[in-house]
Amino acid sequence: MKTLDNENRVMLFKLKDLGISYIQAYYEGSGDEGVIDDILYVDNKKAIEKGLDFDELSTDSYIHHRDFAIDFEIDKNLKNNIEDIVYVLTEDIEDWYNNDGGFGTVNINVSTGEYIINNNVRYTETHFYGHSGSII
Repeated sequence: MKTLDNENRVMLFKLKDLGISYIQAYYEGSGDEGVIDDILYVDNKKAIEKGLDFDELSTDSYIHHRDFAIDFEIDKNLKNNIEDIVYVLTEDIEDWYNNDGGFGTVNINVSTGEYIINNNVRYTETHFYGHSGSII
């Protein structure tokens, strides 16, 4: 299990000060490449008003909570730090970026640092059938 270093703790404090309660990052990959496609920053006030908790957010297979998003842009350096953390967290899990690839979400609770990864890996199946006989 990965743990937070001091730099990550500072990042979480900054996010909390901005009123962000959760982060949900969507990633996808195949071939030899993977990328973070989208990051949702959940506004704490909206989450409280609408009763969204971390477990509910984390059970979704994709970003379904656009109406919970913050109403402002995140600082570029802060955004890059979050992307770096998501890449580190997905580094040692099932292979989602090679061959047929995969997709999933990394969900982070800003208050606790807890994360939940929902990883989906694509596989191509091959079934062999052999037949023999005689034509005479």
